[in-house]
Amino acid sequence: MEDIIVFNTIVYFVTRGLKNIWYNRLMSMASAGIVSAGLILLGIFLLLGWNVQSWLVHMEEQCGVYVRLLPDAGGAALDQIENQLKSIPGVQDVYLYSYQEQVPENDSVQTVWRDAYFVSLSDLSVASVVAQAAEKVQGVEEVRDGQEQAEKIQKMTSAMRKFGLWIAVILILSALCIVMNTIRLGLLSRGRELEIMRIVGASNWYIRGPFVVEGVTLGLIGAGIAAVIVLAGYRAAIETLGGMEQMPLLLPVEQIQKWVLGIFALLGVLIGFWGSFVSTCRYLKN
Repeated sequence: MEDIIVFNTIVYFVTRGLKNIWYNRLMSMASAGIVSAGLILLGIFLLLGWNVQSWLVHMEEQCGVYVRLLPDAGGAALDQIENQLKSIPGVQDVYLYSYQEQVPENDSVQTVWRDAYFVSLSDLSVASVVAQAAEKVQGVEEVRDGQEQAEKIQKMTSAMRKFGLWIAVILILSALCIVMNTIRLGLLSRGRELEIMRIVGASNWYIRGPFVVEGVTLGLIGAGIAAVIVLAGYRAAIETLGGMEQMPLLLPVEQIQKWVLGIFALLGVLIGFWGSFVSTCRYLKN
């Protein structure tokens, strides 16, 4: 018997909540649209942040210490220099490579081959320490590290994330206000009916239930629209840039799809639930 009562109550909440959306369809569309707009902007900055983070990880792998050797360093000296570089704390590995350099000689310019080492690091933060230690190795002519460039990239990325999050928060708060106003309209339009329900002993949660369903449904609709637009736009952007073959550092759609859907669904439910809950609490207190 209790199971039947619970089932009928849930059915009542759902059907009444959907009817509320239809009766106030203009405000409902506005609510879902604002939720979508906020989540779309949030999604854009999430995708940007995730891809930049992926790119930074790749850059950190490429940003090591470049050690240029003296012209006469070669043979057995190379092995000795390599061992000394590997013994520096924070060094992950050492790679020898050769490059061409234009050297002026008399009235002409000659091309000579020079030897250098690329020192990969266990952590980019130790780049300056490793560079200072590498300068002291005999046979080293010049040492360069990419820490300054990496720090600039990280600062720029952090600023972009903060800006995007603030804009997204503002839009999400706007969506929350629109949802609250939509629920409030439904409460006012059914004011007489709700008063009768309170007189005959209906609990606050029984009155509140349909409006919570309405708010959550609007939040999910807005989240669904936003997820479709963001994922479709991201896929189109990758294809426009030439596909994953041309842009291998971009995260594939399949990898970020579940995160976008999960985050948007969670935010949609929270926005809808909180907006409807606050509106009904204010109404029932009066």
